[in-house]
Parts: sequence; structure tokens; C-alpha cells
Amino acid sequence: MKPKFKCKSNAQKYAIRAYYAKKNKTQKPDHREQEMERERYMKVMAQDFPKDFISDDEWDYIEAMANWPSK
Repeated sequence: MKPKFKCKSNAQKYAIRAYYAKKNKTQKPDHREQEMERERYMKVMAQDFPKDFISDDEWDYIEAMANWPSK
């Protein structure tokens, strides 16, 4: 792969490397970590608010029934 531009100085090289290093650190966590965080959140919410918390599956069912065509 050919670089898109050439660095004119070492300072420019270091600045670019620092930018990409910082950018890589701040990227989103992978899908597996996000899924684990979501499961933990759901579990804690269901424990803390058993009467108020509705899972996504239950909510989808309620929305489907609300949008069901009535005749």
C-alpha cells in the first residue's frame, strides 16, 4: 500500500502516529463486549425494578399487539 502523503519532518511523523494511537484507543468496544454489557444492564434492571422493567421481547410483543389491525 502506497502512502497517500509524505511526511516532511519527524515531528509530523510523530504527530500522525500519536493521532492514530489515540484514535485506536477511543474506538468502540467489540460486539461481544457490548452484548455482555447489555445483558448485565438488563439483569440489573430486572432485579432492581421487577414491576416496572419490561424486557425487549415483551415490549416487542406489546407493540405488535398494539399495531395489530382490528376489524
